[in-house]
Amino acid sequence: MLRITVHEDASSITFQLEGRLAGRWVQELKECWQRTAAKQQKPIVRVDLAGVTFIDAEGQAYLVDLHHQRAELVAADCLTKAIVAEISETRRLVTRHIESEAPSDGDRKP
Repeated sequence: MLRITVHEDASSITFQLEGRLAGRWVQELKECWQRTAAKQQKPIVRVDLAGVTFIDAEGQAYLVDLHHQRAELVAADCLTKAIVAEISETRRLVTRHIESEAPSDGDRKP
């Protein structure tokens, strides 16, 4: 089971998750995200994982997707901190790789 509570203020929206981010509950989060965050242009979007007790591979993949959409992942315990650190590090490595592959101004032909 997964409980999703949405907190909004003038500058941010926070999705507070409690329970298991696994199986059909990942789809529930996707639908909730599309109903709320995707329709609003808040400068800060957070996913609070403090109450999450388990994340399966599909749940982790969706967190990666949310992180790529600039959602801030907030973790409190060892499980969620490790997952968030892995997601953040992977993003840093991919960004560095993309930047290193991009042509520099000196490489461009006039």
